[in-house]
Amino acid sequence: MKCVLITEDDKEITAIVVKDLRIMTQGCKVYVRGNEVKFAKREFELLLFLAMNPNIVFSKEKLFERIWGYDYFGDNATVTVHINRIRAKIEKDSSNPQYIDTVWGAGYRFNKA
Repeated sequence: MKCVLITEDDKEITAIVVKDLRIMTQGCKVYVRGNEVKFAKREFELLLFLAMNPNIVFSKEKLFERIWGYDYFGDNATVTVHINRIRAKIEKDSSNPQYIDTVWGAGYRFNKA
Protein backbone atom coordinates (compact mmCIF):
# COMPACT_ATOMS: atom_id res chain seq x y z
CA MET A 1 0.00 0.00 0.00
CA LYS A 2 1.53 3.28 -1.10
CA CYS A 3 0.65 6.16 1.20
CA VAL A 4 2.64 9.12 -0.08
CA LEU A 5 0.31 12.05 -0.61
CA ILE A 6 0.86 14.93 -3.01
CA THR A 7 -0.90 18.26 -2.51
CA GLU A 8 -2.29 20.38 -5.33
CA ASP A 9 0.92 22.46 -5.32
CA ASP A 10 3.03 19.28 -5.75
CA LYS A 11 4.28 19.23 -2.17
CA GLU A 12 4.66 15.83 -0.59
CA ILE A 13 2.91 15.28 2.73
CA THR A 14 4.98 13.01 4.95
CA ALA A 15 3.01 13.32 8.18
CA ILE A 16 -0.23 14.59 9.61
CA VAL A 17 0.28 15.74 13.20
CA VAL A 18 -2.57 16.61 15.54
CA LYS A 19 -1.92 16.90 19.27
CA ASP A 20 -0.29 13.60 20.36
CA LEU A 21 -1.14 11.81 17.11
CA ARG A 22 1.31 11.49 14.19
CA ILE A 23 0.18 9.75 11.01
CA MET A 24 3.15 8.98 8.77
CA THR A 25 2.09 8.73 5.14
CA GLN A 26 5.45 7.27 4.11
CA GLY A 27 5.63 3.84 5.65
CA CYS A 28 1.98 3.99 6.73
CA LYS A 29 2.75 4.27 10.44
CA VAL A 30 0.87 5.83 13.33
CA TYR A 31 2.41 7.16 16.53
CA VAL A 32 0.37 7.97 19.62
CA ARG A 33 2.15 9.90 22.36
CA GLY A 34 5.46 8.92 20.73
CA ASN A 35 4.73 5.18 20.57
CA GLU A 36 4.09 3.33 17.33
CA VAL A 37 0.66 1.70 17.18
CA LYS A 38 -0.09 -1.02 14.64
CA PHE A 39 -3.08 -0.58 12.35
CA ALA A 40 -4.80 -2.93 9.96
CA LYS A 41 -4.88 -1.68 6.36
CA ARG A 42 -8.52 -0.51 6.43
CA GLU A 43 -8.12 1.09 9.85
CA PHE A 44 -5.16 3.09 8.58
CA GLU A 45 -6.97 4.09 5.38
CA LEU A 46 -10.02 5.23 7.35
CA LEU A 47 -7.96 7.22 9.86
CA LEU A 48 -5.88 8.80 7.10
CA PHE A 49 -8.94 9.75 5.06
CA LEU A 50 -10.62 11.40 8.04
CA ALA A 51 -7.41 13.18 9.09
CA MET A 52 -6.89 14.49 5.55
CA ASN A 53 -10.40 15.94 5.64
CA PRO A 54 -10.60 17.52 9.11
CA ASN A 55 -13.79 19.01 10.49
CA ILE A 56 -15.90 17.55 7.66
CA VAL A 57 -18.72 15.20 8.63
CA PHE A 58 -18.88 11.99 6.58
CA SER A 59 -21.80 9.59 6.75
CA LYS A 60 -21.14 5.92 7.40
CA GLU A 61 -22.32 5.24 3.86
CA LYS A 62 -19.83 7.69 2.34
CA LEU A 63 -16.96 6.30 4.44
CA PHE A 64 -17.89 2.74 3.51
CA GLU A 65 -17.94 3.61 -0.21
CA ARG A 66 -14.66 5.54 0.03
CA ILE A 67 -12.65 2.96 2.00
CA TRP A 68 -14.19 -0.38 1.03
CA GLY A 69 -15.57 0.52 -2.40
CA TYR A 70 -18.86 -0.18 -4.10
CA ASP A 71 -18.02 -3.80 -4.86
CA TYR A 72 -17.25 -4.82 -1.28
CA PHE A 73 -19.76 -7.17 0.32
CA GLY A 74 -20.69 -5.80 3.73
CA ASP A 75 -22.63 -3.03 5.38
CA ASN A 76 -22.20 0.30 7.12
CA ALA A 77 -21.82 -1.36 10.53
CA THR A 78 -18.28 -2.18 9.38
CA VAL A 79 -17.48 1.54 9.61
CA THR A 80 -18.67 1.71 13.23
CA VAL A 81 -16.58 -1.32 14.18
CA HIS A 82 -13.46 0.18 12.56
CA ILE A 83 -14.04 3.59 14.17
CA ASN A 84 -14.28 1.89 17.56
CA ARG A 85 -11.03 0.00 16.91
CA ILE A 86 -9.26 3.19 15.84
CA ARG A 87 -10.50 5.06 18.89
CA ALA A 88 -9.28 2.26 21.16
CA LYS A 89 -5.81 2.68 19.65
CA ILE A 90 -5.48 6.48 19.52
CA GLU A 91 -7.68 7.94 22.25
CA LYS A 92 -6.72 8.33 25.90
CA ASP A 93 -10.38 7.68 26.72
CA SER A 94 -12.28 6.12 23.83
CA SER A 95 -15.62 6.90 25.51
CA ASN A 96 -14.70 10.61 25.37
CA PRO A 97 -12.87 10.90 22.02
CA GLN A 98 -10.79 13.94 21.14
CA TYR A 99 -9.87 12.97 17.57
CA ILE A 100 -12.87 11.29 15.94
CA ASP A 101 -16.23 12.75 16.86
CA THR A 102 -19.58 11.09 16.34
CA VAL A 103 -22.08 13.53 14.89
CA TRP A 104 -25.35 11.86 15.82
CA GLY A 105 -27.61 11.25 12.86
CA ALA A 106 -24.92 12.41 10.41
CA GLY A 107 -21.69 10.40 10.74
CA TYR A 108 -18.11 10.97 11.86
CA ARG A 109 -15.69 13.88 11.79
CA PHE A 110 -11.95 14.16 12.51
CA ASN A 111 -11.50 16.96 15.03
CA LYS A 112 -8.31 18.84 14.19
CA ALA A 113 -8.86 21.64 16.69
